[in-house]
Amino acid sequence: MRTSDSLESTDLQVSRRKFLIRTSTAAGDIAATALTASRTIHAKTEHPMSTQNTSSSAVGKFWPGDARLVISISMQFEAGGQPPKGTDSPFPKVDFPESVPSDAATNTWFAYGYREGIPRMLDLWDRHDVKVTSHMIGEAARKHSELAREIVARGHSAALGGAAIGTAAGGIVGALVGLGIPEFEAKRYDAKIREGNILISVHTEDRAQRDIAKDGFKRNNADDISSASEASAP
Repeated sequence: MRTSDSLESTDLQVSRRKFLIRTSTAAGDIAATALTASRTIHAKTEHPMSTQNTSSSAVGKFWPGDARLVISISMQFEAGGQPPKGTDSPFPKVDFPESVPSDAATNTWFAYGYREGIPRMLDLWDRHDVKVTSHMIGEAARKHSELAREIVARGHSAALGGAAIGTAAGGIVGALVGLGIPEFEAKRYDAKIREGNILISVHTEDRAQRDIAKDGFKRNNADDISSASEASAP
């Protein structure tokens, strides 16, 4: 059996070597073809004919700095916006009982994002003088406001990427439960959203802020206004 295993392993290594050689050759052919095509296109467009409505100084120029390729980068800031359990992750799904308050493995995996991932990416953007747009989950930015502020302080743009993580799991129920909304109320909101309604959520620190937010919703003709504390009351 060992001899057979060794032969199979050797054959596999040979086939891999052939595959890498052939793949490298093919990649070289593709690169050479792409380079030739690029030179041909450049030769044809280096001196384009000017039109009646285009000044000669602007011919062939569109992006600032005479850039020929523009790349838009979005840095996702989602870590911390997930519910305690039930979120999609690389780990096998586990239906935890109510006695288990959170999924430690999944939450630790998410924690890498705000502990290491984003800080390292910010240093990377600085080294290359690149500015990006960071799509932030509202709950993640609230829990890790220092990191959200640092992203903006370093010159990057902030954009809202949603209130909380949950839609990837098939709805917003898990995300709303993670925000403190009772499950039966979260399911009602989820059903309304599927009917075409829009859900707006505001986090408040105390009763006074809650009343101010509710008054603002009423003045703007919002419907079905409730708070997590009121919904959980018997």
